[in-house]
Amino acid sequence: MKKAFMSCFLVILLFVVSCNQYKAEPLLTTSVHFDLPVSSEQVSQTEVLNEKHTYKIEYDFTLKSNDSVGNDWYSCVTYNGEQIKSGDTITAAANSLVLLTATVTENDSVADSASQSLTLRLSDGEKSTVKLVVTENRGAYSGNTAVWKFHCSVSFVR
Repeated sequence: MKKAFMSCFLVILLFVVSCNQYKAEPLLTTSVHFDLPVSSEQVSQTEVLNEKHTYKIEYDFTLKSNDSVGNDWYSCVTYNGEQIKSGDTITAAANSLVLLTATVTENDSVADSASQSLTLRLSDGEKSTVKLVVTENRGAYSGNTAVWKFHCSVSFVR
């Protein structure tokens, strides 16, 4: 029994040594391409997912409360670093995610402002709302806040 065990041990040891001697290449070093039949229905579904569509982005800002922060305000929305107006269009693949940044700023010598980013899915009927809180930074009303609601929606154009 001892002899059989030693023989088995030597066989395993020789196998391990021979495997380490020849560095095996990883099994998945090359890509494999299969030409499988694809139905025209499958192709058209893929094309539709990647096809660019045009979506209209509409938005508005609503002042919900203002505790003596300011009376004159400027608001804007940016997409890809560019300012957009409500009603502008974006062209992208269906269900793409876009990042919009809403900003409200008090028109003052020492302007107070707030910005909020939101991720919006380009899908017909998609809507999103965020709250922006502007805090007065100087003067007698320092620390008071103005609260804005930014609401935007997406509609499919073509």
